[in-house]
Amino acid sequence: GKHQVGLEAYRANVEKLVARLKQTDAKLVWAATTPIGNKYDAGGIRRDRDVVAYNAAAARVMKAEGVRINDLYALAKPNAEAWLGDGVHFKPAGNQQLARAVADAIRAELVWFREDFRETPPEIPVQQRHGGESK
Repeated sequence: GKHQVGLEAYRANVEKLVARLKQTDAKLVWAATTPIGNKYDAGGIRRDRDVVAYNAAAARVMKAEGVRINDLYALAKPNAEAWLGDGVHFKPAGNQQLARAVADAIRAELVWFREDFRETPPEIPVQQRHGGESK
């Protein structure tokens, strides 16, 4: 395969995307691209070394911009041959592990799921008489 977007253009595109997304005030989490299996890599259409290079370029942007990184590549690489069905798509067991990692990364950014979150009691305690007239 031939790269559709060169590494420097990719990095510049990622910088623009992060700048645009930061304008939304959303909490951002970037997920690294997952590895390519050995057999698929040997075919030459997609190469794992390219995934590593593009992930590194994006990770540098994320670190500079303070965006949380969910390193799915590091999670999947040791298990890639077992988890990948065709070299790029994951089997159910791999999907389950990746889904758990994605959910954990999102949950870590949501205030109401954090363990240090404490509910503030209401100003006026709710009482039966607040429910309206009873018959």
